[in-house]
Amino acid sequence: MNGDITHIPDHAFENSLITSLHIPDHIQYIGAHAFAGSTKLKSVSIPYFTAHVEGVTGLGSNVFEGCSSLETIRFRKKHVGTELMVTTPFFNMEPSAE
Repeated sequence: MNGDITHIPDHAFENSLITSLHIPDHIQYIGAHAFAGSTKLKSVSIPYFTAHVEGVTGLGSNVFEGCSSLETIRFRKKHVGTELMVTTPFFNMEPSAE
């Protein structure tokens, strides 16, 4: 992704066939339903914002809704602030039986 792009729009990759996702550090916001219905998506790596490092500061609602193959979501920094989870990015996801 181009470094000038800071947001992934709502529904941008909905129902895509991607299998893994590495969000670049310059992305600040992921819109609602951005990857919803991407049933082949297995792993996601998301940077998150701290005081001195760029990264995602917000997730829209239902970002990963219906991603039935999703096994791993990795947040790349030391902690996840509660402000990142104020919406429901993981709505309607089944918990692992493990």
